[in-house]
Amino acid sequence: MKRTPNNALLESQRGQKVHKPEEIKRIPEGLRKEPTVEIKKLYYVIYEQEKLKWKIWAEQAKMYNGERIKLFKLKICANPKEGFCITAEKGDYDSKAGKFVFSDNVHLTTKNKGELFTSYLEYLTEEDILTTSAQVRIIKKGLVIKGKGLLYDLKAGHMKVLKQTKVKIDA
Repeated sequence: MKRTPNNALLESQRGQKVHKPEEIKRIPEGLRKEPTVEIKKLYYVIYEQEKLKWKIWAEQAKMYNGERIKLFKLKICANPKEGFCITAEKGDYDSKAGKFVFSDNVHLTTKNKGELFTSYLEYLTEEDILTTSAQVRIIKKGLVIKGKGLLYDLKAGHMKVLKQTKVKIDA
């Protein structure tokens, strides 16, 4: 008897749809692999040209082949020149893309621009830009700005809410 997909199935599987290999959704290579390193209670400091650049704290970190790191319950602070800290429930750094993604209860504190609250924030490391398309709330000395989307150029020091901007002044 010639084997076909239907007669190769167990009795309990007969009558169910048989998926052809091209119908099976493939998981991207980078997402399928298990982490190469897992760390609990991470504290990591990065220096560049003998100057402090970053301090990173996380309850848990998972590293994937040295190219990607997922952080949980994290706080990242930039050097005193930029002077900002970001806390979030989750973070994902992709060194190939040069991008850090923060999600869930994201809180950005800055020296001069106030505090930002959002659900999602990207940090483009090469351009030194923070951006999001999510709802944002910025609080600074009696001023509350709400809107959707944000672009913060760290080099120039310019922060812009992109859409649906509402400003409230508490005098």
